[in-house]
Amino acid sequence: MKASRRIFGIDEVGRGPIAGPVTVCVFSAKSTVDLLQFFPNRKLKDSKKLTKAMRNNIYKTIREYRKLNKDDLDWSIVSKSARYIDSFGINHSINACIKEAIRNLKKKKLFTSDSLLYLDGGLFVKNIYCEQETIIKGDEKIPQIALASILAKVTRDTHMSRLSLKYDNYAWEKNVGYGTKEHYMYIKKFDISKEHRKTYLK
Repeated sequence: MKASRRIFGIDEVGRGPIAGPVTVCVFSAKSTVDLLQFFPNRKLKDSKKLTKAMRNNIYKTIREYRKLNKDDLDWSIVSKSARYIDSFGINHSINACIKEAIRNLKKKKLFTSDSLLYLDGGLFVKNIYCEQETIIKGDEKIPQIALASILAKVTRDTHMSRLSLKYDNYAWEKNVGYGTKEHYMYIKKFDISKEHRKTYLK
């Protein structure tokens, strides 16, 4: 493997919630970067199995690392709104996020013919012209995917907490848009908002 080869990881968060956007992160790092340094005890974990404090600490640490080592790693995070999801469906929305995020990184000339692209679960990218592999439970096996998952989740959770200040009837700062019993109770009491996915609530 070339020392300068870039390895990419892609993951999404927010496929299942009944409110808020879906968010995708495409994460890129040189193959020489020790990515395990960002994880507690140097062990990979799915972002959902980390505490909120752990995720936020990784997010902060990796952003600080990028400031000091700009060429070592980079990423692009893209979200599509509830309205977009209602209009085009969740799979199309996720694919649109992936395409836009990859386009953002291509503008920085990070993709080359010898790049390696790892995707979580059933994700796939067309017309990328580099080696790619889909890994089941990739966020527990591939550090690039795990970091993409963490960056996407912290970004989306932060967005939902901010939305909860405007729409304070749904406890989004706690449920981040997922269909908890409490969330459905609030919908019955206050009706749906512009940030709810109507196609998920039929």
